[in-house]
Amino acid sequence: MGRYQGNFGGLGVYGILGYSGSGHVHVLGSVPGGLGGAPTAYNGFSVGDGGLALTYAGFTVGGNVLWGAFNGQVNLKPQGGVNAVAWVGGAQYAIGPLTIAASYINYQQQGAAAMINKSQSYNDEFAAGITYSIAPGLNAYAEYLYGQTHQGGVSQITGTTGTSANNDWHGQSIVIGTRVQW
Repeated sequence: MGRYQGNFGGLGVYGILGYSGSGHVHVLGSVPGGLGGAPTAYNGFSVGDGGLALTYAGFTVGGNVLWGAFNGQVNLKPQGGVNAVAWVGGAQYAIGPLTIAASYINYQQQGAAAMINKSQSYNDEFAAGITYSIAPGLNAYAEYLYGQTHQGGVSQITGTTGTSANNDWHGQSIVIGTRVQW
């Protein structure tokens, strides 16, 4: 992983670029948990990671992308499954004690290994928030988060495959609070 941080006439630049890889694993017998006939062979881990954030006059705009042979929360990709791509883009504006921000995340992956060549998992999230610094070390904030996951033929409640029920999951939250730092 490499990183760069610099400033050009008031424009702040922060960038990263990296790669991570591994060999592959073959599981003998069945996979624990079954996953409805999941394959027992996996590809090696092979993931690129790149991001860039630019800041000027209180505005920050940035994004990051992960791509390659991985699945789920940085798990190995089952052989024959699709490569994953996950990206986030966001913006923030800070003026005095007030900060307003929003971001969007999209993640496409194989998901359930039993669904290779049938379907893959799609995840989307949107977040927005506002923070106000009441005093040094005391912040008030309000945040909103929406997320959804979809994979055809996979119950998002039980994880079972071969079903047309509960293939979508949606969630949202609103959080209002204060944070004390010292």
